[in-house]
Amino acid sequence: MILQGTIVNTLAVLLGVALGATLGKRLPERITRTLFVGIGLFTLFLGLKLSLEIKEPLLALLSILIGGILGSAIELDQRLRNLVERYTNVSSKTDAESQSTNEVASPSSNPSDQTGEKENPGAEDLNSEAHRTELRKDHRGQISTPVESRHPMHGVINAFLLFCVGSMTVLGCLQEGMGKGSDLLLAKSTLDGISSIALASAFGAIIGLVAIPLFIFQSSLTLAAVYVAPFLDDATLANLNGVGGLLLLGLALEILELRNIKVLNLLPALVLAPVLTNLQALATTLS
Repeated sequence: MILQGTIVNTLAVLLGVALGATLGKRLPERITRTLFVGIGLFTLFLGLKLSLEIKEPLLALLSILIGGILGSAIELDQRLRNLVERYTNVSSKTDAESQSTNEVASPSSNPSDQTGEKENPGAEDLNSEAHRTELRKDHRGQISTPVESRHPMHGVINAFLLFCVGSMTVLGCLQEGMGKGSDLLLAKSTLDGISSIALASAFGAIIGLVAIPLFIFQSSLTLAAVYVAPFLDDATLANLNGVGGLLLLGLALEILELRNIKVLNLLPALVLAPVLTNLQALATTLS
């Protein structure tokens, strides 16, 4: 069934949000980390399986190299991080202004408290600086929000980027749209479900809002792949799947926290793989 993977993915996120909001802080971190290890190993298996479909290893290598150069040149990974930081800083500034307004409106009525605050004027600045610089990273190296000042919108923004931006999303939707099955999106559903549990336990049920853009984004990619598939021959599809498998191997290393690959910088390889394959076929025909 078309869109099966996307529908399951959306439901998995909603279920994870419900569990996370219910469990709250009661979910031990060691359990979450163990689950991510399992997902990382499965992603590694899928990457190996898909990469073995490569028909032209040289074209796959060129796709990865040129795609990596292009992605690094336009700084795809860094732009994503800057996007998260920009929204995080805007929300943090709004929170700080609101808190400052409340403090002005409700000054301390205890003179001894005010005196006590003046005894160590630098403490608050030091704590504030430490608070701003303390950042968390999730299992994909995604920059997250300061530990001590989590705004709900931070979680929504990070959840959207985490669930919708990445090689697993793109390749999974392409595979499903081209009739290659929903295995990759189903694996992604498990990963996103676990991630949503962790996010909802920190930010609350508002994380469920991300299910709307998630469904729209992945459905659009899948339906686009349905119309593109007839124009792709077996060799093109094999090389596309193979290059996607190599990206999944990089993603698996990130999930397992073995290496920070910056897979987002390699995403242009998914476009170059079919292009280079068709150019080679054209050159062979002309010769």
